[in-house]
Amino acid sequence: MNTEFKGSKGEWTVSYHSWSDTSVYCKTDEETTTVCYSDIDDDDYDEDVSEVINEANMELIADAGNTIQSCGLLPSELLKQRNEALELFQDINSEIIAGSKIDYATVLHHRILGFLKSAEVNP
Repeated sequence: MNTEFKGSKGEWTVSYHSWSDTSVYCKTDEETTTVCYSDIDDDDYDEDVSEVINEANMELIADAGNTIQSCGLLPSELLKQRNEALELFQDINSEIIAGSKIDYATVLHHRILGFLKSAEVNP
């Protein structure tokens, strides 16, 4: 499933400010846009811990923005594809170890084609 990305297009980068919030910016040829910023100021955390949380949140947001622009998939969609591929490869490995006598190559071929189609990859 390709998700149509409707957000700011361009490379998302994290900017760490010693004087302010941690921010995610989107850079294009024409301009730099602020995508979001984080300023966790929670009484449950001391200032150093809040800064680490802010930076970790912004790194995750920037990575997600760059990921969807690179491959058209959200990180959760990539995780789903990864899990499907792992399951397929584990099945292949199990059949090889078991020395299956059935025409498992045809079955695997159809499963692989199904996976590639769902992943929108041209075989």
